Amino acid sequence: LGGVLPTDAPFAGSVKIIRDINDSRKKLVSYSNRGDGSKSEVTVYEFNTKFRVNSKLTYELPGYAVLSDLGVTAKYVILVQPTVQVNNFQFLLSKDPAKSLQFENNGGGMIHLCQRGSEGKTFGNGQVEGEMVTVELEPDGRGNELDLQIVNAYDDEENQCVVMDVLRTTFPTDPNRTPPVNQRDLQWPWAQSLDAYQAQSPSKQLWRYTIAKNLQVTREPLFSETRTIMFGNIHPEVSGRKHRFVYANIGGLKDEASPPQGVARFDVQTRTYEAWMPEPYEFCGEPTYAPRSKAMENAGEEEDATDGSDSDSDNTAEDDGYILSLLYNGKTQTSEMLVFDASDLPSGPRTRIPITGLAIPHGHYGCYAPQVPAPPREEGDETDEEEEETLELIENLVFSADEIERRSKLADKMEQRGNQWNEVKSDFSGLGLRLDDFEEYFGDML
Repeated sequence: LGGVLPTDAPFAGSVKIIRDINDSRKKLVSYSNRGDGSKSEVTVYEFNTKFRVNSKLTYELPGYAVLSDLGVTAKYVILVQPTVQVNNFQFLLSKDPAKSLQFENNGGGMIHLCQRGSEGKTFGNGQVEGEMVTVELEPDGRGNELDLQIVNAYDDEENQCVVMDVLRTTFPTDPNRTPPVNQRDLQWPWAQSLDAYQAQSPSKQLWRYTIAKNLQVTREPLFSETRTIMFGNIHPEVSGRKHRFVYANIGGLKDEASPPQGVARFDVQTRTYEAWMPEPYEFCGEPTYAPRSKAMENAGEEEDATDGSDSDSDNTAEDDGYILSLLYNGKTQTSEMLVFDASDLPSGPRTRIPITGLAIPHGHYGCYAPQVPAPPREEGDETDEEEEETLELIENLVFSADEIERRSKLADKMEQRGNQWNEVKSDFSGLGLRLDDFEEYFGDML
């Protein structure tokens, strides 16, 4: 990121892209989190479309903050901190959170409302402390805040509250149900049976958190059915604004935890949903929203798209696009890219594109970047060093197929030779490769 982050700085695994209401410009928002046993220092970054920092504010959170996601509204960056117990002595010895933290399974924690764009005060090291309001979350016995996915959040000016739709880990209706599981099923490759999957993969449902002006928080499930819901997404143009539709994966079992399999559209206004389910041996991956070309760019801004009405223009704004999902066929062990009409999921995919020579693992999570050329520059334009680095980043956004193949071969070779580190040969390098292997994997660079 052009030297914005120190080489040893942690960075979040989640980002939000939001179009600000004031200037209509898109910003990418994320955070870094560095903690010890007593406190955590979270720095929130806002980047413009050239990956230049628009805002950088630091917030001090109490205790060791285990953050899994963030929500962004026009006014706030929202961080949800679940309750954890820290073994400080173990943490001092190992610096390993996995060995030092114990999670409270009954829920509870804190919601931090970090004000965006606040002036704050400057630390001695030049960091700027942002303004923050913390709201306590009491355990409710119905779920917890661990691994919370924040689908979307927005400021509800009419009702003077902040609304946040999340995918929350929900406790089973029968707390005494413990599926029998063979310990070997908990090792790789894990979950060889449905019981093994349910033993370690709790169900998630779509919940709404509402934070009132008096800082009272209400949490409620949006749907009565306890079917597993994972990997929620919305139309990108309503990120940080009032939304109506949430697209997500759903499990194949109605009231039990099950692997994500189908694709569904949830209407949070009418509290109904519609879905498409593949064959029993097929599993859909995370649904990604692709707006239709030349569709309404300001989706969600019109009054009829935010007043809760049932107008056709409301639908046009939020489901005028396509849903992409990678499907894994467990019978043939092959993958396909499915393309759905966002307004009509039950009709099934409009097209299925086979992915030849490659099977994408079920549950694969990430984003995909196209190979795009750098933006054209007019003759005589001058660019500074920072902009040159940005242009180079754009030009090298993804690796070519040949480069991926070379790196894959190198990784396989290193893994195959992993048991031969103590073997000494005259042609054996510190990388675990024979010197005559280099030409095969790196070409003529030597």
